[in-house]
Amino acid sequence: MTESVAIIGAGLTGLMCAAQLAARGYRVSIFEQRSLKDIYHHQTNDLIGSSRSMSMDISARGIYALKNINVFDKVFSQSIPMKWRIMHDRLGRKTILPYGQYESENILTVSRHHLFQTLFDWCLKTNSIDINFECKFVDFDSKKKLSLIKDAQNIIREHKSS
Repeated sequence: MTESVAIIGAGLTGLMCAAQLAARGYRVSIFEQRSLKDIYHHQTNDLIGSSRSMSMDISARGIYALKNINVFDKVFSQSIPMKWRIMHDRLGRKTILPYGQYESENILTVSRHHLFQTLFDWCLKTNSIDINFECKFVDFDSKKKLSLIKDAQNIIREHKSS
């Protein structure tokens, strides 16, 4: 029997976690409080007044994770490599520092929306992932490995993880 896992939230972290687990053979159920329409509105919003940036920086671990699910090339094609960062001291002096130890190392900056869309599309195409919208996490019983989820009709559903 395939092991199953519940993930709460279909944001970038939830989608990446679901993708990594599915790639390892798990059956994954994602429960997202927002509707699909609300998620797209949030992801495509111009983010004015938001504490979130419009881009994400991806380092070696993120690159490895994207390669693990075979979407790195798609993300890389829309990214900007960054080799250095500028540090400002208290006196306003600037120091340029590399991101890596070697000249070939860098981090990638990618659109938050593009990364979300890439991961979301991957999860939708994967038969071992179910995304449930308008489902609010209520409680978890660790002894029974049981999540309680309230759906859009306010019905409490149980989800058993193995």
